[in-house]
Amino acid sequence: MILRRSKTHWLLRVGILVASLLFVLLAAEAVIRIAIYNKKVAGEEASKSQGPGYSDLPVLKSIFDLGRKNVRGVHKGIFFRTNSQQIRGPEYPQQAEAGVFRSAVTGDSVTMGEGVEESDAYPALLGGMLGEKMPNKRFEVINVGLSGSNTRLAIDRLERSVEFYRPDLIVYGFTINDIEGPNYMAPTGKLEALKELQSNQWFANSPLVVVRVIWWLLATTDAPGVDRRNWYAEELLFNYFENELARQDWDRDFDRFHSLAREKGICAHVLIHTHLNELDEGHPYLPIYQMVLETAEQRGIPVSPTFDYFSGADQEALRLNLFDAHPNARGQAILAQALAEGLSEMPAGCWQEADYGR
Repeated sequence: MILRRSKTHWLLRVGILVASLLFVLLAAEAVIRIAIYNKKVAGEEASKSQGPGYSDLPVLKSIFDLGRKNVRGVHKGIFFRTNSQQIRGPEYPQQAEAGVFRSAVTGDSVTMGEGVEESDAYPALLGGMLGEKMPNKRFEVINVGLSGSNTRLAIDRLERSVEFYRPDLIVYGFTINDIEGPNYMAPTGKLEALKELQSNQWFANSPLVVVRVIWWLLATTDAPGVDRRNWYAEELLFNYFENELARQDWDRDFDRFHSLAREKGICAHVLIHTHLNELDEGHPYLPIYQMVLETAEQRGIPVSPTFDYFSGADQEALRLNLFDAHPNARGQAILAQALAEGLSEMPAGCWQEADYGR
């Protein structure tokens, strides 16, 4: 009799536990689906708010979609446009208006403003912040950033923009993966383990979004067999500090940035984008940021580091979402603040309008 009661109690507890887990999973599924729906609606409303007919704009996904001239579309639920010079934003006159100090900022998706409104990207915010610090000047900032760019492509685009727009100041927004290029190497053993984990189609293609989310986190955070280490951080550190050919490529393109400023007689500045991951003393990319700082200072280029601005913050509150570490509008505003403060400390000679034979 006692044994039967014990077995009944055990089954009851298991049943309650299973029911509780199912409830949590279903609740999580509902929350995620509601968030996805709200994001979709917000994106549709954002595109419609741009004017009649924008709800039928194409979805832009690749670097080729985003890097063409005169683009009109929706990227990550946000209205996205480029002008005739393949620059995100409106048309700018080839020559700045008299009394306007023009800057050009190049970089990758962080500079472009991946997933945020055009007006929320840090280059768009920069002009107003500089105006507050130097109220006697007018500022115009051109966003040359493009998602998917490495250092080479970022400087290629900057060179073309400098020739056309003739800015008075240039800025390079550095991101940790800018070293990726023809000589970049990935540790194959770790990637193989990751790919094996990701290959389980039952989980990866589950009709339950929450299952796919959990599987995605397992697949991208701690692949089995890699000692729970940050394999991507190790990969980047290897390429910056041990892969001589990849580092030479990066140095060469960084020198092009330096040379461009010298040739045009204008000042250059570097903004280091902090990756929104582990914003504490264990941040894995601090050695890379220090390397960029030292490389720039050796060439006489001032730098705006940003880690101290982000340190200790809630990274989830500054990212686009759980799956996308690009800075949201709040994160972009912090980058703009750091850059504005760094630029305001540059010598007075940097704030003179460039000649360009005007």
